[in-house]
Amino acid sequence: MADTPVIDGTQDPAANGLPFPIPSGTDVYDALIGEIEMDLVSVNLPLLEEKYQDESPEDRSERFKRYEAAFTKFDQAFAEWNRNLQRAVSDLRHVALHTAEERNRTEEAQAITNLEAQLLSA
Repeated sequence: MADTPVIDGTQDPAANGLPFPIPSGTDVYDALIGEIEMDLVSVNLPLLEEKYQDESPEDRSERFKRYEAAFTKFDQAFAEWNRNLQRAVSDLRHVALHTAEERNRTEEAQAITNLEAQLLSA
């Protein structure tokens, strides 16, 4: 397991064996959470303590409730994003398989035509 590389957008695309980078977990998280609650975007997390240093306990409690709701929405958004990704990959796989089958059929038909032509000319 230690030899398994982490595949994410921080690597050279060739490192993941694909011609394109794969988005990192942080990229996916930030894209989704940024639509829900900007405080929770990864670059903002280290700044929260200073930003809210003078907040009252009541305000802090309300903010944490807001964050909890944001994470619930994030979980739903991530599940939908993942379903859409799975569907897109499955669709592309189906197209690739269909294309390969068509190419194979065409090659076989051409081979049969060539054999028939050879038999007729013999």
